[in-house]
Amino acid sequence: MYLAHRSRSLRELASYTRLKAMPDLALGLLIGGGSGTPSGSAFSNALSADFDGSDAKLNCTIPTTLMANDFTTSIWVRFPGSPSNLHAVSAADGAIWVNNYTTASAVGWRLYFKNTNTAGDGNISVWIHNASGQYDNPIANVSVALGDNTWSHIAWGRSSGSHFLYVNGSSVSFSQGTQQFNSSSTSFSATSDLEIFSSAGAGGAFAQGQCDEAAIWDSALTATQITNIYNNRIAGDLSTFDPEIWWRMGDGTGDTNSSGGAPANGGTIGTILNQGSLASSNSAGVNGTLFSDSVPA
Repeated sequence: MYLAHRSRSLRELASYTRLKAMPDLALGLLIGGGSGTPSGSAFSNALSADFDGSDAKLNCTIPTTLMANDFTTSIWVRFPGSPSNLHAVSAADGAIWVNNYTTASAVGWRLYFKNTNTAGDGNISVWIHNASGQYDNPIANVSVALGDNTWSHIAWGRSSGSHFLYVNGSSVSFSQGTQQFNSSSTSFSATSDLEIFSSAGAGGAFAQGQCDEAAIWDSALTATQITNIYNNRIAGDLSTFDPEIWWRMGDGTGDTNSSGGAPANGGTIGTILNQGSLASSNSAGVNGTLFSDSVPA
């Protein structure tokens, strides 16, 4: 028994020595995932938000200072390669994120994905307009492959006046399109009204699909942080990254269905409470947005 105990102790010491020699990031991955969430923690992800491509969306409120300078947005999305509504994602007007777009008297912007085939390939673009009706297209028709009914992670933001875009943890190159004004210092939260999977444009189209774990920071995340959030296509606990906004689409504390009850697959979304560091900034389902049990995992 003494020899067996001694042998086990030596093995444990050797294992501990190897762990101590690992970089912090590798240690975090070994213990519990790319976000550093310890294994056995209370984090779980069982629900997402589902949009029919007709008129369902999320109405959100954000502080008007949130995206005034550097910022990062993060969201998981899942689109059908062949939308049942041909004016949904396949039309340029369906937006993933949109704030006050087409309102000429104030700053507005949208980020959208337009699929180009049934395999889920398509283009991501960002458009901004100012109060004078001028437009800037800093990210113009970036070709990406999101897949047919496949979960993908999109991170877009601005760092020191320059836009950046990551898809599934990797930086994506892009080019400047129309530039009637320079939006490098424009406040992207000049108004507090933010919508997810909404209509954005004269065509009145809505995006069809699902989204999950939508978050916003008032700073530019690093490439390492964004890659860790992607975490090999598995949505994880964002609390490590301290987002100002974090809408969990049914898995957050206080999230409810339209009757004020507990969220469940197929139920109509009522309120999605912000799990980030800001006290309020909640969101609400509109026109029958549903909970779904399809999640990035």
